Amino acid sequence: MPTVKVTTSKTLERAQKEALCLELSSAVAGVLGKPEAYVQVLVSDDATISFGGSFSVPSAFVAVLSVGEFAPGATKKLSAAMGAIFERFGIPADRLYINFAGRRGENWGWNNSTF
Repeated sequence: MPTVKVTTSKTLERAQKEALCLELSSAVAGVLGKPEAYVQVLVSDDATISFGGSFSVPSAFVAVLSVGEFAPGATKKLSAAMGAIFERFGIPADRLYINFAGRRGENWGWNNSTF
């Protein structure tokens, strides 16, 4: 159910993209308490992104979409976990924006139906 969409200015090798997907998937499942089997992560790299009027340091935008509301404190925990993950991939936490959005189940399609 949770989907994580990453757009980053950093160019990543295939193995790095896969590693980033897996780390984010594990973090999201763990913090949200949802089965990792339902977590989807998409990574788009080499995007043209201006952050603070600058292109010189890598940056990223992350959207975290999930069925239902986020539990109190979950977004702060995810923000900290994701910041640490992105820093390991050379993207500073202060060049990372994360948007958290909860969706009603009937607005989320899957397997020929909705949640």
